[in-house]
Amino acid sequence: MQLKKDEILNIEDEFIDVDYEQKVAVIRMAFEKPADIFDDFVVADIPMMSSDFVDWILDSFDFVPDRFNLDIDITFEDMGGYTEEHLREICRKNIILRSKKYFRLAHRQNRLALLLCGIGLVFILLSILIGNTWEDECTVRDIVLYVLDIAATVPFW
Repeated sequence: MQLKKDEILNIEDEFIDVDYEQKVAVIRMAFEKPADIFDDFVVADIPMMSSDFVDWILDSFDFVPDRFNLDIDITFEDMGGYTEEHLREICRKNIILRSKKYFRLAHRQNRLALLLCGIGLVFILLSILIGNTWEDECTVRDIVLYVLDIAATVPFW
């Protein structure tokens, strides 16, 4: 199978409507009804979008070059009793909920990173302290300093 350079460079055109002048890529998703994008297992006043649907949305960004804006067009054959405005509000609140989830995850990861840096700093200070106070030049001292050096380096990785 031979691939041509033009075919590779413009493969997005086969799947996505791309406006090169406006630098906008349009991805269209069609569903039978709004219930198809909601998670059936979560019972709440506002329906929660399913993980599959969110993954499709997130994957859409990977198919579009970075220099393009992405316009996602979602259509339903049957609105299932929802109005367009109500669906927009559900979508907006789901995006806020997902954003809050990612901010919490980032906050936890930042706390862990700071903790590991602190532990590394403690090992560095301990290594300096032992290096300056342990007067005897012996193999045990060298081994302890070597282990502390490794222990100080690992948390920063």
